[in-house]
Amino acid sequence: MPHLSKQFLKGQLEKKLILSLVDNFARKGTAKSRSALCWELLTGTERLMLAKRLAIICLLGEGVSFEEISKELKVSSSTVARLWSAMQKGKFKETILAVKKNKVNEAVLAVFTLLLTGPRSRHAPRWKFLDDMY
Repeated sequence: MPHLSKQFLKGQLEKKLILSLVDNFARKGTAKSRSALCWELLTGTERLMLAKRLAIICLLGEGVSFEEISKELKVSSSTVARLWSAMQKGKFKETILAVKKNKVNEAVLAVFTLLLTGPRSRHAPRWKFLDDMY
């Protein structure tokens, strides 16, 4: 889990910082430049955490079982259940709309299929295609 300082920011500074981050990630430009921004600003743990969260939401929307998601993405069943419960309560509406609009779920399902059928090598070039997708 990423470390977060216990020091609170004053006034609206936290909100301004977060809006600035969102603006930078949402900026126009090439997919390559947006990807570079992600790789430069987020740690490996943060990227993986967010990617898994997005994948879980996509896969739940496609009807993949909790057990399969848990097993293949190496997340706890309680994590999958927590996101499912949040989805049932109407959370992640914007995420779900973006996924449907941008066909992100097709990319996630392709990766999921690869995980299920592909070799289990942990050699880094195996994942290069993920960078090339965006």
